[in-house]
Amino acid sequence: MNNCSFTGRLTKEPETRTFDSGKKIATFTLAVDKQGRKGTDFLNFVAWNKIGETVLTYCKKGDMVGVTGSLETREYEKDGEKRRIYEINVSSVSFLERKKRDEEAEAQKEEPPLTPAEIDKATEYYQPSIDEDDSAMLPFSIE
Repeated sequence: MNNCSFTGRLTKEPETRTFDSGKKIATFTLAVDKQGRKGTDFLNFVAWNKIGETVLTYCKKGDMVGVTGSLETREYEKDGEKRRIYEINVSSVSFLERKKRDEEAEAQKEEPPLTPAEIDKATEYYQPSIDEDDSAMLPFSIE
């Protein structure tokens, strides 16, 4: 059975290509940490049609995704030399984490400045009345 799963971060923005038949393809590369060893593998992925459109719409550089697919080999010739490339044909994508884009967007949203009345209200503090028992305010007994 040819089935594999990977979890990693996109190394760059996904790229797209549309064929004469109208089919769309999205290609992207994931940086996948080697389990139990130091280092990272950079793997190429190919997503067709709806899955490809979803990747193009929702995935950006740095996003962590989980991908399931099948390993495929493709051969081609360049400069008279035969070459072989390995790609994972994507069957599903899980969106796991966005790399701080959402947090940065939230931080950039400016809150309206406080009015002087809101500042005064925010700086008020609790002042107990004279008839309150001070020991009742302590979280422990002083006996």
